[in-house]
Amino acid sequence: MTATTTAGTHSLISLSRLFLSSDNARKTPPKRAAIEALAASIAAHGLLQNLVVMPELKNGEETGRYEVIAGQRRWLAMQHLVSSEKMDAHYSVDCTVRHADIATEASVAENTMREPMHPADEFEAFKAMIDQGAKIEDIAANFGVTPLVVQRRLKLANVSPKMIQIYRDGDASLDQLMALAITDDHDAQERTWNESDNWDRQATRLRAKLAKGAVEVRSNKLARFVGMDAYEAAGGHVERDLFSDNGDGFMADAELLERLASDKLDAELERVRAEGWSWAEVRADFFETWKFDEAICTTRKPTTKERSRIESLKADLEKHQIALDKLEDADDYGTEHDTHQERIEEIEEQLATINLALNDWATEAKATAGAIIAVTSAGELKVHRGLIARGRGSVTGAGDASSGRTIPGDKPKKPALSESLAKRLTAHRTAALQLQMVEQPHIALAVLAHALVGRLFRKAQSLTTNKTALHFSIENGMDPLPNYADDIETSPAWTKLQAIRKEILATLPKSDKDQLQQLIAMPQQDLLQLLALCTAAGVNAVTGIEGPNAADAIAEAVELDMAQWWTATPASFLNHLPKARAIEAVAEATSKKDAEALATMKKDKLAQAAEQKLAGTGWLPKILRGPKKATPKKAAPEKKKTAAKPAAPAKTAAPADLAKPTLKKLSHPAVRYRDSAGNTWTGRGKRPGWLAQALADGKTLDAFLTR
Repeated sequence: MTATTTAGTHSLISLSRLFLSSDNARKTPPKRAAIEALAASIAAHGLLQNLVVMPELKNGEETGRYEVIAGQRRWLAMQHLVSSEKMDAHYSVDCTVRHADIATEASVAENTMREPMHPADEFEAFKAMIDQGAKIEDIAANFGVTPLVVQRRLKLANVSPKMIQIYRDGDASLDQLMALAITDDHDAQERTWNESDNWDRQATRLRAKLAKGAVEVRSNKLARFVGMDAYEAAGGHVERDLFSDNGDGFMADAELLERLASDKLDAELERVRAEGWSWAEVRADFFETWKFDEAICTTRKPTTKERSRIESLKADLEKHQIALDKLEDADDYGTEHDTHQERIEEIEEQLATINLALNDWATEAKATAGAIIAVTSAGELKVHRGLIARGRGSVTGAGDASSGRTIPGDKPKKPALSESLAKRLTAHRTAALQLQMVEQPHIALAVLAHALVGRLFRKAQSLTTNKTALHFSIENGMDPLPNYADDIETSPAWTKLQAIRKEILATLPKSDKDQLQQLIAMPQQDLLQLLALCTAAGVNAVTGIEGPNAADAIAEAVELDMAQWWTATPASFLNHLPKARAIEAVAEATSKKDAEALATMKKDKLAQAAEQKLAGTGWLPKILRGPKKATPKKAAPEKKKTAAKPAAPAKTAAPADLAKPTLKKLSHPAVRYRDSAGNTWTGRGKRPGWLAQALADGKTLDAFLTR
């Protein structure tokens, strides 16, 4: 039996006799880094605050062990020191003993009545230690932090005392204080703050003003393209941002930066010219790929190094996308959100650059095409090869052919859709366009004739010869569509298109040597449909950017309305957008009032609600509307009926030989035979297996006729 401990007394108790109590109010485990930092402090300064404990009872008697009801973090930190052999397991711990009946109350009081130290007090305390002769490394070790953390706190302590007081009063944020610390000039800090309106005091704006026109590395693509190491090696000075984990800063010499970027681009220009292109040029920005045709190329397999890089980028992309989704679900659109968004865009650009590098062109194609070199917003070099300026033959785009450069114009607007989402949507448009061409063979025949005339008689610059009698080249634009849109197999256009394709191709012989003879003997209407399928399969309207597209004319001819084939759902569209874009879509399709109701929702709920709002409106993203399709009109109030105006006189009919022919839609062959299981046959081509078996079993063909 152990003697009873008097409650409320202070006692030195061996650490080995202490254990955590289930009555401790702090249930959330502390982070490991915080425990390690506290352990470092205890090792350096000793235990500055006692633990609160109560005796362990068994059958109403004290066992000699004690439950820790307040001081969980301190106990864990001491256990960490024991495990790292920096503290004896029997270390005498200063404890206050309490009765079990007030254990929970004592634990709550100990954890809630404390007020953390104001950060400004912490900055100044660290500075005082340095002033007393302490070293940064020693302070870091004693408080369990890195030397960089100490340096940052000292930098903040060096901010103008007036600004620190404004921070203490709650009229400035820590981010703003860190921005002001970019300079040690107190007058400049105060002047910048006082001369800025409230709305213009964002940390990024304050930092830029204090940089006095210097180039910010993080936001300037040329600075990222050149790199701080190369800039400093050339004698440039960088004012580094101590509070950036990425080592960002400001380049003071903009002229030197531009010269280094120009030299680097000129070197790349010479390398690209050496590849054999008919022209090559450098542009400040390049988003206008729609102004160029593309020479036919092949795609090689990525090397082991390239494949590893692609996989690494995709994994990084997924990590940032998950983090971005969590922030948007929490309605957090602050600096961290912008950082993840910027990184996602950078990765997508890097992947696009790698994919471009996998293309390979024949010598004939290079003789008529060229290349444009540009720097992406992420500071990555991107070479657009195989470009043919429309209407210019082998002449360069808008630049000076002799110098291979263009004068930078206004900075283009940031694309509304990411490249991957644009390709996802236009893959659906391509499938619908292909289906419409199959169902309208006359249009498909016109498209084929247009391509043939252009290549044979108009000296189209994208001609590359092929070793066939026809000297014609075409690529399959149908089969790759699932690579761009993983949901395309649920598309009604894709489903119908594949069913038609399967039925048409099923009538062809398996042997190539018999195929030509059968095609010659095929009825003209069937041959036209086969030709329409082949032509449609060669159409590719997939694009990574919004803007005019070569397929727009075909879409207009077939009267393509994507609202019949695609609707905005979370899976198809809404989950792939920032919340703001989804809200804009609802405002455009219905009303601002409907859109405002979504603003407070988390991303997944918002996507579901937006789907309901958009349902039945026929709303389409701009990239799916086509160049002549207007924004969907919102419902307008019914107007009063007015008296009908007199009918306009009928126009004189045009002569028959001048009248424009009416294009009839040639529908897919009707089903003539069907069995009870739903199997069908049009009556054309080889009899399907189900029918052949039924006839072998003694049934007649008339028994399966549709009525």
